Amino acid sequence: MDKSVRSMPMNIVKTRALGKNRYEATIAANEKVRQPPDLEFEGLSTENYLRNPVVMWAHDSMGRSPSGGLPIGRTLKLNRSQDGQIIAEFEFLDDDPFAQRVKNAWDKGFLRAASISWIPVESVPIGDGRWRDTKSDLLEWSIVSVPADPDALREAHIRILGSFLEEKSWSVQEGSSGEELDEYDWSEIRELAESVKAALIRS
Repeated sequence: MDKSVRSMPMNIVKTRALGKNRYEATIAANEKVRQPPDLEFEGLSTENYLRNPVVMWAHDSMGRSPSGGLPIGRTLKLNRSQDGQIIAEFEFLDDDPFAQRVKNAWDKGFLRAASISWIPVESVPIGDGRWRDTKSDLLEWSIVSVPADPDALREAHIRILGSFLEEKSWSVQEGSSGEELDEYDWSEIRELAESVKAALIRS
């Protein structure tokens, strides 16, 4: 049996703000993903994780990203819904520039994907050289930029384009006459964005 660390990125289907720096999100759910790992949620233990309840950026514990391998937040509470989903209450790290960049993107709706990682404890073969992890230990969960669900990624693109299209004006630097903007035909840019958004909705 392969005992290597596994991970499962997916779209966060439910989230809500609980206060200034407290959030609740469904970080693991039985939903469609691009490459579904074989994990039984019922057998996923969170006991060891809660002794060091870090929230990471993209599973980076080695300093390969701007997070420097440090947590961007911590989990305050983990709950399970009746259908087995894992719900995390968490907060972002204060006074850390990168963590605050992630928080800003989260607050504005540009980040809506999470990924859990775990180590299998017991597994059963399911054919074709694959295993299903029936018992496992949660290592950590991360906020990530790309969900595994293609439909969720498309919805994220639509949301970003929608945000752009709703802008009423574009800011001009103080002291600028604004003449440098004349070379751009903003109506053409808006028309292009509308066509891309429509194509994504149709796909």
